[in-house]
Amino acid sequence: MKKVFIVTFLIGLGAGFVFPLYATNGPLNLSLCFVVDASGSMRGNKLAAAKDAVRTTVGTLRSDLGIETGLFAFGGCNSCRLMQEFTRNPKSIVNSLGFDAGGDTPLAFSTKKGADYLQKSGQSPRGVLIVLSDGKETCGGNPGKVAREIAGRRMQIRIEVIGFDIRSGSKAEGQLKEMAVNGGGKYYPAQNVGDLANVFKQVVDGSIKNSLPPAKQNQPLRFEQLGPSDWDDPGQGPDKEKDPYAPDYEQYDLN
Repeated sequence: MKKVFIVTFLIGLGAGFVFPLYATNGPLNLSLCFVVDASGSMRGNKLAAAKDAVRTTVGTLRSDLGIETGLFAFGGCNSCRLMQEFTRNPKSIVNSLGFDAGGDTPLAFSTKKGADYLQKSGQSPRGVLIVLSDGKETCGGNPGKVAREIAGRRMQIRIEVIGFDIRSGSKAEGQLKEMAVNGGGKYYPAQNVGDLANVFKQVVDGSIKNSLPPAKQNQPLRFEQLGPSDWDDPGQGPDKEKDPYAPDYEQYDLN
């Protein structure tokens, strides 16, 4: 792939949701890879909030946007696991959120691993690596240096970073901001559990909109934002012959 934009969120994730699935055909507009912090500091409510953010954001996306998603979780030095390879089926992402938190925070190692995977396996002309973390590097790596190396690769990569429950002015915040700047992206603070879902959605939606043709960037991204007039068959919802993974219309309150 010639151009790849990486949005990185280092997060912790959870499970249980009813949602539409991605269509399995048609052109791809974006390869979106999540790199989620599952270190020891993410135990409990933090990990649950991160999982909810991924579940509600990915699970409600329209099936005709041309998006593939993948998921990594890291915790423990030199440990960053591919929980779900690239898929157009968001149910696969949600079903891969059953991991626990533990270990140190290998930010540099995990960011590089996510970028390498996206570069090798992403099938769209654009890629986004989303890294979400609640702390600084604790395994001796240099996240800022790694982000600069990624940005200097032949393909274009943008790294977006979400800092979860990071104290303003702290060393951790400075390190995460450096990662984002060196990677050509932005740093997004989520101060608490209540902020995380909105911040996560903001970053994901912005990445998707930037991947779409200008004429389509203002279209709704989620099924619940659509009305009956938006479907081919207003009485039944999305056309299941065109999209076998489309949800039943009655499952959603579209008013």
